[in-house]
Amino acid sequence: FDAFVVLLDTIQTPGAADNIEENLKKYFNGPVLCVDKESKYFSTIHTDSYSIVKKTISHLIEEHGYTDIAYLTGKKWHPHSQARLKAFIDCMEEHNLPIKENRIFYGDFWYSSGETMVEELLQSGGSMPRAIACANDCMTIGVAQSLVAKGFRIPEDVAIISYDSI
Repeated sequence: FDAFVVLLDTIQTPGAADNIEENLKKYFNGPVLCVDKESKYFSTIHTDSYSIVKKTISHLIEEHGYTDIAYLTGKKWHPHSQARLKAFIDCMEEHNLPIKENRIFYGDFWYSSGETMVEELLQSGGSMPRAIACANDCMTIGVAQSLVAKGFRIPEDVAIISYDSI
């Protein structure tokens, strides 16, 4: 190989990311670039999810007129979750829209988080939001599958949007 680009943050198996870094340092002499998680040994770049998430929420508001938007982010402690949720909150505030506590949900960036969110929305007894934005595509796919299974039409009943690269 000429070089490696390693998305350390996407590796969820405990110890695997550290093992990859150690092996690259020990056995590879070429350039290595890590993305979105600091490396002990190699240069790291961080993507700007804040700006993109803010643009996606603005799109829902400005292009489609949605004002009741729920947001599903990742784990509370995760830097990506925090930045993406801040973008949602900032965008809603800039458009003078209320940020309802029952419209913010935490997941784990996996499909099941989307399914859990839909179940929580339905069990709350309140109305379904007009749009749901998610912090990544896996959670959005989970939301979509769950909504369709419950008889909702996308986007006619609930629009969904996400930030990611699937």
